[in-house]
Amino acid sequence: MHIDTGGQGPTIGQWTGARRPRVLVVEDDGQLRRLMVARLRARGYDVVEAEDGVDLLGWMGSTMWTPDDAPLDAVVTDVNLPDMTALEVLAALRVRDSAIPIILVTGVTDVEVHREAYALGASAILTKPFDLDELGTVLTGLTAPAVSA
Repeated sequence: MHIDTGGQGPTIGQWTGARRPRVLVVEDDGQLRRLMVARLRARGYDVVEAEDGVDLLGWMGSTMWTPDDAPLDAVVTDVNLPDMTALEVLAALRVRDSAIPIILVTGVTDVEVHREAYALGASAILTKPFDLDELGTVLTGLTAPAVSA
């Protein structure tokens, strides 16, 4: 897999003074997760990590929607997690929040899987290998209105 670790690309500096957008990154490949987290933090995001579906669901139940914690502005998740699929993750997230942007990252190019993901509420699907700046650009487009509102 090729990962571009080049330039930072545009940042979310236009939100200075506002709460930083909070993103949950769910990826079982530790190296890829660390790269995504580092790039998103460099772009100004507050990033929370989970390595699998159980970790995600546990985090969701404890802090995702509590008033004492900053809400999530987006979720980025791998499609094939070791303990559940992103389609199952999508269904669980949509039960809790029908509006949160969810970006899937996948090596799967099956049109039917993509169709089902969009039907379940995926906001975007990035196919591996993808450029990390592309992830940031997609996130900026999905989170900017919520943060600036």
